[in-house]
Formats: sequence, structure tokens, C-alpha cells
Amino acid sequence: VEDWVYKGGLPSNVPQPQSSRLNRAEAQVQAWNAGAAAGQLDVEGWSTQQWDYFLTHIKKDLAAARLADLNATFSFYKSNGIVQRAWYQLVINNAWKPGYKPMEDFLIHVGRRWLVRPLYADLAKSDWGIDFAHRVYAEARPGYHPHPVQSIDTTLDWE
Repeated sequence: VEDWVYKGGLPSNVPQPQSSRLNRAEAQVQAWNAGAAAGQLDVEGWSTQQWDYFLTHIKKDLAAARLADLNATFSFYKSNGIVQRAWYQLVINNAWKPGYKPMEDFLIHVGRRWLVRPLYADLAKSDWGIDFAHRVYAEARPGYHPHPVQSIDTTLDWE
């Protein structure tokens, strides 16, 4: 009781949650990172959470051929917003040009702050990205709700 009530942080005896679905996703992360092709991954029936886990846990620095393999096999640009956000973060991190147009379309047509702001923040970290972000945001901004506008204006130093 002392640890739980009076000490900071979580006690050492806190139960550790387990998820068979995320364990399955982790196994595919390991397979991908070891060099498996996208078509070799066991992803049948995956949920959004599994795809998000996979895309946010694979190695961040990927060769263009590896990104093209993922794109050709899974067409992430056709997925839901959560999966697309995770995919476009890889596109940005690797400056993968074939992903720019679908990402632009996503940023223009999706105005949910929690989906687009992380992408603008990632884009703002590089010279090519900030130019891309400013160009796309100029078109997208009029269609956004005031809340994301306020956040993204700050992120991009918009004037």
C-alpha cells in the first residue's frame, strides 16, 4: 500500500498488460526489420491498432525499395486516418517522393488536428518538408476548423 499511495510513479508490482494482437504485430515488426518482404508478413485480419503499432515500431530509416514494397502490398494511402498518419510519418522521415501526392491529398481533405498536426510537425523539421508543408497548408488551411489552424499556425510559424 505504501508504494501505491505515497510514492511517485508506478510500483514495481503493477500488473503488466498483455495483448495477443499486439504481440502478433510485434512479431511482424521483428520479421520486417529482419528483412522480410511485405508480402511475407502475416497481417490477415489486422485491426487499426495493429497497423498503427507496426508502422510506428518498424525501423524509421527505410530504403526507397522497402517503402515501395510496403506501399505496393498494403496501399496505406487507402486506409483510415490513423494508419495513413503513421504511414505518412514514414514517408516524411525518409523523404519518399512517391508518397508526397497522397500525403498532400490527405492533409487537404482531413482536418482532424490529432491526425494532421503530427505530420506538419514532422514536415517542419526539414528544408524540403517545411516548403511542402507551407504549400499544402496554404490550400488546406481555409477548410480546417479553428483549433487545428491555431496549432498548425504555431507549428509552421504561419503569418
